[in-house]
Amino acid sequence: VLVSTGGVNTVQLYVVRDGLLFTLPRATLAEKCAWVDTRVLCAIPDALPGALYPDDWLLGRVRTEDRLWFIDTVTNVATEVVHPTDENAPAMDIIKVTVSADGQYASFVNKNDQTLWLVNLRVQE
Repeated sequence: VLVSTGGVNTVQLYVVRDGLLFTLPRATLAEKCAWVDTRVLCAIPDALPGALYPDDWLLGRVRTEDRLWFIDTVTNVATEVVHPTDENAPAMDIIKVTVSADGQYASFVNKNDQTLWLVNLRVQE
């Protein structure tokens, strides 16, 4: 289970295993992640705008500019998958991350304009 906690200008992502919390190496909200076996694919903000998290983000008072990262929950290693602006896409506040059953594709929604996006994860690895 992924859990996110926050506060003023801070957010943490944890994995709950055997009743213990393990901090992951990159901070984001659980709502921006999807499981892929023992890894999670997460939209991770470049920076956090000044706000109370997760409340202000959930209420739409602030937006983030995200990159997609894989986080291995066994080794606790994070690997960048793609930065949308590097692919000539607009800056994105990514939500609704899902991964296909075969782990080959990820889809997500850009919260800024509600557009749907698809990424071939095999090409990115």
